[in-house]
Amino acid sequence: MQISKVSFRIGTYILAATLIAGCTKESRKARLLGEANGYFKAGDYDKARLSYLNALQLDPQNALAFERIGAMWQDDGAPLRAAGFLKRASELDPKKRSPQCARASPGQWRCHYRFD
Repeated sequence: MQISKVSFRIGTYILAATLIAGCTKESRKARLLGEANGYFKAGDYDKARLSYLNALQLDPQNALAFERIGAMWQDDGAPLRAAGFLKRASELDPKKRSPQCARASPGQWRCHYRFD
């Protein structure tokens, strides 16, 4: 009887460790980015923006998430909100120019979009 309780507890701990390891930060980030990309492509910007923001909490260096949030704000007619996200995206990935952002003058950003 004593051995079966010990075996049950060991099995329970192994199962719990396996489940916890299955929900890693990387898998949550990938799931959130997948959701966000789907919402973005479907044009559901509110849900996409929320999913991208949640993904940024897990990976604050994700240039694509910053870029997409900025593009959504720009498309919604809020260029001041968009500018900060687009600037951060261009800082994180200076070679990628999907949202074409250039400084018009110090402190001002001008962005032109081209989505492939």
